[in-house]
Amino acid sequence: MFENILTTIGNQLDAHLKNRLGSDYEEPILINKLVNEDGSSTLTNVNSVVISLVNIQQENMASRTGGHGAGNRPINLNLYVLFSACFTAKYMDSFKYLSAVVGFFQANPVLNHSNAPELDPDVNKLTFEIENLDTAAVSQLWGALGAKHMPFILYKVRMVTVNEMTGGGSSTFSGLNN
Repeated sequence: MFENILTTIGNQLDAHLKNRLGSDYEEPILINKLVNEDGSSTLTNVNSVVISLVNIQQENMASRTGGHGAGNRPINLNLYVLFSACFTAKYMDSFKYLSAVVGFFQANPVLNHSNAPELDPDVNKLTFEIENLDTAAVSQLWGALGAKHMPFILYKVRMVTVNEMTGGGSSTFSGLNN
């Protein structure tokens, strides 16, 4: 499910950036981690906005649990998705592309099956909001990632619901439950 969500976000952004900014770069969107397990960078000669999933948190919303029994309540998850602008050819392009990312989510704060048909059928919709970080939190984020700071924006993708069925059933995933 997470793979589909990130791929859908990436495909939507890729089409938007190519439409808005042209095709200066072959791959304006890249879904990847920023560093390898050995601490080396994955971003050698990269000219892309790199999408990385940096955190998953449970949303505690008792009112959204419905009539499920205590042991079978859906889990509502928020994904924290980092958009890092890494343009080694022209540093100033980092700001141009990062601005286009912000513009995309301002114009499309919700992705659903109408505007993102490739979205997993079990995901109803995804809602995006900027996650504001103070200077200390920014330092902690980049330190925890083990990467060098670059222009970025962090979005909270609300909310992915996981409903694990009991008795050998399958998991169900859905977007924001409104």
